Amino acid sequence: MTSKEKILNAALKLAEESHYKKVPRGKLAKLAEISESTVQYHFPKTKMIPCAILLYAIRKKNLTVLAQGLGALDNIALTAPAGLREKTLKMIKAVAEKTPKRKLSCDLCRLFPGRNEK
Repeated sequence: MTSKEKILNAALKLAEESHYKKVPRGKLAKLAEISESTVQYHFPKTKMIPCAILLYAIRKKNLTVLAQGLGALDNIALTAPAGLREKTLKMIKAVAEKTPKRKLSCDLCRLFPGRNEK
């Protein structure tokens, strides 16, 4: 496995635990068991990491991370294959229906605006 693959696998795990936009470089390097400078080499700008995570999530069909991107209305997530987007939205809807209205995240509120009506 290449160092970039190690980074992306670790990033996907961290994104599942928190959010794809909140993956710290240090934690990423530690989980991937590589140096921070290697992460810096592959992703010289911090903004590149969330983009790479979403693209990798689409490639790996990771619905959890793709749901985060769709909820944030991220352009990369919105260009995922239609079937994958539909599958993700069904998963999100199932979760949203079981979640009390007041506990829905802002991202989910954007996807299901009628869910927040009284």
